[in-house]
Amino acid sequence: MIDRQTMRRGTHRWATDWHSMNSIREKIPLNIFEGRPHLWKAATNTGWIFGERALRMAIGLLVGAWVARYLGPAQLGRLHFAASFIAVFMALSALGLNAVVVRKLVGEPEDANTTLGSAFFLQLGAGVVAGILAVAVSLVYNRGDTVTILLVAILAATLIFKASEVIRYWFEAQVQSKYAVLAEGIAFALASAVKIALILLGASLLAFGWVLFFESVVVFVALIWTYRKTGGHFRAWRITAAGMNGLLHDAWPLILSSVFVAINMNADKIILMRATGAAELGLFTAANTLVSIWFFLPIAVGSSIAPRLTEMYIKDKHEYFANSRRAYVFYLVGSTLFAALVSLLSKPILYLLFGPKFSGASVVLSIMIWGMVFVSLVSLRGRLMVIEKEQRYVPILIFCGVATNLLLLALLTPKYGITGAACAFVASWALNAFFFPFLMKGTRHHAKMAMGLPYSYED
Repeated sequence: MIDRQTMRRGTHRWATDWHSMNSIREKIPLNIFEGRPHLWKAATNTGWIFGERALRMAIGLLVGAWVARYLGPAQLGRLHFAASFIAVFMALSALGLNAVVVRKLVGEPEDANTTLGSAFFLQLGAGVVAGILAVAVSLVYNRGDTVTILLVAILAATLIFKASEVIRYWFEAQVQSKYAVLAEGIAFALASAVKIALILLGASLLAFGWVLFFESVVVFVALIWTYRKTGGHFRAWRITAAGMNGLLHDAWPLILSSVFVAINMNADKIILMRATGAAELGLFTAANTLVSIWFFLPIAVGSSIAPRLTEMYIKDKHEYFANSRRAYVFYLVGSTLFAALVSLLSKPILYLLFGPKFSGASVVLSIMIWGMVFVSLVSLRGRLMVIEKEQRYVPILIFCGVATNLLLLALLTPKYGITGAACAFVASWALNAFFFPFLMKGTRHHAKMAMGLPYSYED
């Protein structure tokens, strides 16, 4: 039997433990955002971007799969070849201004009107030049292919309206991306409705090119209208030579890197069109579409945390590097789990969405989805290097990736076709994420953090 003294000791110990547990529990906030306004603002901003992109992804997959079934592999390949061709010139028209403009708007708010006006003028002019250049190159590269040349010309016209992205940069800097999300979401919904109408009406291939032009015009108008409704004043914008020179001075490495990225992301389609034909390219495009739609995830998170990380870098570099390392680990683990899931389910996903005509793309999808891991890490690294004002390394790293991809494409595509192109895509991005940063002292710490290795400011 247990005596009274033992019972009292047990009761006292239980009461002490219960009191300690309550004390610990009281120190742990039930709401993780309590006392963290920056975290709440970033999470809300990410939620808007993620919600819009998730809805766009769902609708885009359904409508895109319907379009693919309607057009078939050959015509789908031709349409996406034109889009990939224009994507290279679109990167040129953007001038790499996104991260630079956001950084200036956050760090130099007193010069916001000069930054916005100068950036808008630069992108408008670059869009005109890039569009003309795209058509000129297409006339030579696609000589004799009238339909493809017309598709390229239609899509080239959309580059003029990309200048409205400056307004999106403004909302991003204010961590208020919901306004840009709404504007772009409306344009996407209208374009999706028009695509469905074209399918029902039995429209031609060129009509689907005009839908992309229509969407760019709607985005342009919607962003301008939203900016004015939220209190923005275009008359306050200032275009100055000093402002433009400052932006180009900071952005020139990113101009090169963005063009290199665009080449890296689209070279496979451009090469496959010549090497294997439109039908095989259509199969590759189906798999590539299911991979590329997920690239918004690291971009959405990165755009939301960039303003806060910029403040940390200015005020406390110890805190900045600690949080940067956590961001790398989060990107690595999350993208790896996602890639594994999609790779296992590649066959049923393709059959369900695109039908039996595209079943040959399942192997390509199961390979290419692993590129998501490395693309996300490189995306985060690009953001962090701009914050650290080390963007001069960005074009070097991207160029290494482009050169590697083109070399692998030349070696693997002739023998292995679309499967070889998929392997080249993944291998080039893996080297870009882990290997090439180790070659330079200024980027070595990013390679360590990308691999999950600890790194601090003192290192």
